Amino acid sequence: MKFIFLILSFLFSPAVRADDTIRIEKVIESDWGAYVHFPPSEIPLPVIVTLGGAEGGLSFTEEEANVMARAGFVVMRLGYFKYSKSTMKQPLKELRLEKVFDAIDWVKKFPAVDSNKIALLGISKGAELALLVASKTKSIKAVAAHVPSHVVWYGIGDWKGLNKSSWTWQGEPMTFLPYAKPKSGWFTKRIAEFYEAGLESYPEKITPALIAVENISGPILISSGGKDDVWPSAFMASELEKRLRLKGFPFDVQHLHFPEAGHGIFGLLPDKGDEKAMSALEGGGGSSIANYEAREQTWEKTFSFFRKVFGEKL
Repeated sequence: MKFIFLILSFLFSPAVRADDTIRIEKVIESDWGAYVHFPPSEIPLPVIVTLGGAEGGLSFTEEEANVMARAGFVVMRLGYFKYSKSTMKQPLKELRLEKVFDAIDWVKKFPAVDSNKIALLGISKGAELALLVASKTKSIKAVAAHVPSHVVWYGIGDWKGLNKSSWTWQGEPMTFLPYAKPKSGWFTKRIAEFYEAGLESYPEKITPALIAVENISGPILISSGGKDDVWPSAFMASELEKRLRLKGFPFDVQHLHFPEAGHGIFGLLPDKGDEKAMSALEGGGGSSIANYEAREQTWEKTFSFFRKVFGEKL
């Protein structure tokens, strides 16, 4: 009987072995889910919480998280919406910021985690979220925000009657900047034009929607692409830099800008011989080579940044 119980415990345990070195814990809560990747270590390690973009779900792949974990970090792949079968139709609108804090509190309970060394790594909409969350707490000690926004935007979902904020805080929708009709018309293939039109059409709504990044309690790394077709990351990243400088931000700020690259400037490198994978890099603007070369730099510099912040050996 004891033997059968042990077998059943193994089969239905939330812990899953990724390989011989990385252990994965799975958690599914009512409005968030995550996989946490633990590398072997005799001491508690810093945590990187990853926040993917508007595609939702656990956007960062298991392979990406394992590579990060082998670099000496506990990695939490957080699904803040569309993270499970029951939430696949969940739109990105009026999502509560507090769910990220709930996830961080959950992972802090593990002895393998250094609860004083928490960082956020966001891409695109996840970068907007990362900057917002970090601006609301002293517990986040570093933020890497790739192709970020400097403001809170409209939610994303069904277009008809769309007029809700992406996020809520303490039960209230956060002030947001709306999209607007692009000069080229509603059926433009370049999504960034909706955001550019919003910035141009509603200048009076920009200031109330700005993210208070000056309240972040640690260094910030941002990146942007000059030919971003998803949203104007180069302009918005520059606005972030400008605000931090004007507010006398006391921590280090790095901005990695790639004039010929687009939206896909962070992630694992595809095989250069894989034409399909290389072509996919062009999906958010910029050439495949420019995005590939940007990824070479953003990946290395992101983890050099985190190691420096947390005093880890290079």
